[in-house]
Amino acid sequence: MSQHKGKLIVFEGIDGAGTTTQIRLAAEFLRQHDFVVYETAEPSTGFIGVKIREILRGDTQTTSEALALLFAADRLDHVDKEIRPYLHKGAIVLSDRYLLSSLAYQSLDNPLDWVTTLNAKAQRPDLNIYFQISAEKAVARVQARGGPEEIFDAQAKQEKIALAYESVACREDIGPVKTIDAEKNMDDVRAAIIAILRTCLEIDDDAG
Repeated sequence: MSQHKGKLIVFEGIDGAGTTTQIRLAAEFLRQHDFVVYETAEPSTGFIGVKIREILRGDTQTTSEALALLFAADRLDHVDKEIRPYLHKGAIVLSDRYLLSSLAYQSLDNPLDWVTTLNAKAQRPDLNIYFQISAEKAVARVQARGGPEEIFDAQAKQEKIALAYESVACREDIGPVKTIDAEKNMDDVRAAIIAILRTCLEIDDDAG
């Protein structure tokens, strides 16, 4: 059992914003400061999350409404199976995407109020860190790393998602949000995140 109180901290941003890399770096920093850290992501690795990943790859087709429902269901399952148990152990749970991503992505083709209602029972994060980046730069990063293209990867789509993120990141019902400039280099982004974590988790020393 950790001596610290568990917290859910979410990294959010469009594809290519750098959330996955920075979660790994943040986890290293927190472990150096004696925090128990659990890294996770959405879609989850649970049975619903696996089905969502098939849809995102284009292996399976469904409607935008069904996809929104699946994301909401996966989130509740994710909280029950992974997030809440680790929070109860005092872990800092770092999630690559969570509620904010559903509000941004699923509201492109569905009413935002409906998507919000679907996620009403999802636990609110203690902190959302929003990676602000232009769609052009994010798409260039995605293309540079290679791999299969997912259904949301096209630049025109990413531009719409970036605008949606800007809108929903201002909401007061999703937990606290801190915005960082994700267009900076990896070290500068890491430093900005660590500064936020130091404040959120009351880390006082100068190490790291």
